[in-house]
Amino acid sequence: MGVTVQCESCNLTDRYDSGEIYERLIGEWAVNCSRCGEPVFVMKVDKVGLPQGSFTKKRSVEKRAMISDIREYWIQEYFKDNFNKYEGISDVEGPFGTGPDFKGKIRGREVMIEVERDCGCYLKHRHHLDSRFDNVELLVVLNPVEPKHMEGLPANILFIDIPDFVEWFKPKARNYAIQKQKMQVVDRIAGYFKKLYYYECGDKERDMAVCPNCELCPYFGEGGGEGWVAFQNMAAGFITYNGIGKEKEEMFDIDKMDKEKIHEFYYEYGYAFMI
Repeated sequence: MGVTVQCESCNLTDRYDSGEIYERLIGEWAVNCSRCGEPVFVMKVDKVGLPQGSFTKKRSVEKRAMISDIREYWIQEYFKDNFNKYEGISDVEGPFGTGPDFKGKIRGREVMIEVERDCGCYLKHRHHLDSRFDNVELLVVLNPVEPKHMEGLPANILFIDIPDFVEWFKPKARNYAIQKQKMQVVDRIAGYFKKLYYYECGDKERDMAVCPNCELCPYFGEGGGEGWVAFQNMAAGFITYNGIGKEKEEMFDIDKMDKEKIHEFYYEYGYAFMI
């Protein structure tokens, strides 16, 4: 299903899909932090083998769809883009931030619509006990397993066509992975700039200093918590200035970058990103 872990290097807590978990060492499994790119260990197992429910290998998209191992966000986006492929459904609006995910029409009649990974999630999320969901008449799910009973569920259940979902999802997931990888590069460079700034910062001994958390520091910039964003902008400026990314492998391998260029950019242009 995925795992939520906190990175010890940058303290970011994030959720990762099962496909992002890999065996870094024998018996030790990890993800790469979505901010700084450092490995974060998620579990340890003995040499006998992985415990049940662990991530032994990367699953195909088809398999993940069949067992609900897809983020609900992607199922919502699929339904938003493809609801007109399903007979009788029209004029869909959403997804909304609170309450039922969508509203739309079934054969001309306006209804509320909820999207879940599987039927059980509707009950696990306690929607059947929430008055905001009293008017939900259509439940849209990806997992093809029909519920054993309908108690607490909406009157109508739409099972998404998995082959159609997979065809839609693969290019979306590929682009998402590329963008996430690029953002990891930006964040790792931002981490270099943060270290350079921290090394020379004259506010470390002041009473309200919260070193090394520049993003929370009242003395950084205007004191509005803009620290990390400033370093990210600086990193983006560095990438653009040096034309990094024209060659794919150069963009994605920060360890091959010339650290002197990072230092030179920081000392020549870095201040402009902090005012």
